[in-house]
Amino acid sequence: MRSSTRPSLEAALSYARGLEWAVVPGCDQGRRGRRCGRPDCLSAAPHPASEHHLAATRDEATIRRWWRRGPHAPLLLPTGQRFDVLDVPAPAADEALRRVELSGYRLGPVATTVGGRLLIWVRSGARLRTEIADRRPWPYSVLGLHCRSAGEYVLAPPSCGTSWVVPPSEYAQPTLPHCADILPAVAQACSASLAPAVGAQAHG
Repeated sequence: MRSSTRPSLEAALSYARGLEWAVVPGCDQGRRGRRCGRPDCLSAAPHPASEHHLAATRDEATIRRWWRRGPHAPLLLPTGQRFDVLDVPAPAADEALRRVELSGYRLGPVATTVGGRLLIWVRSGARLRTEIADRRPWPYSVLGLHCRSAGEYVLAPPSCGTSWVVPPSEYAQPTLPHCADILPAVAQACSASLAPAVGAQAHG
C-alpha cells in the first residue's frame, strides 16, 4: 500500500477497490478521547464510530468523507458477509499456525493484533452452521477462540497495531478455507496453550 499521512484511509480504499471488501470507520473506544456513546463502549468488541448504525460500504466517496471527518478512526471490516474470521488467543497463535500448516491447508489472509491475537479469514457462515449442527452456542469460547461472523467486525491493518501475517492479494486471492476443516487444529492449539496453566493450578 502507498505511504500516506492517512494510512487508514489509504488502506480502506485499497480494500474496497482491490478486494471488494466493505469497510467502516471504527470507534476509538477512548484511545483519542472520543467514544461512540454506547454505555459499554470501552469494553465492547470493535464497533463503528457512531452509536447510530453506519453501514459498511465500498463506495469511494463515502469512504473519503468518513475519514476526512475522522482521519484517525480505526478501520473495521464487517464479518459474516464475504468472510468470517477465527479470532485465536495470543498464547495459541504460533501453535495454531503450525498445526494448520501441518494439516496441509493454505491460509490467507491472516492478521495479528497488537495484543498478539491471530485473525484467520475463513468462509462465511461457519459459526452459524456449527451452532445449528450442535444445537448450542459456539462451543469454543471457553478456549478463548471466537468466530467473528454476522453482525460483528474485526480491526484491519494498519489500525490499532494490527498487521498482516499473510496479506490479502488483489490479483491472486486464494480460496478461503472452510472453518470446519481447520477448526480441529486451531482448537487443539488453544487447548494445548491452556494445559500448562491448568497443570500449575492442579499442583498449586
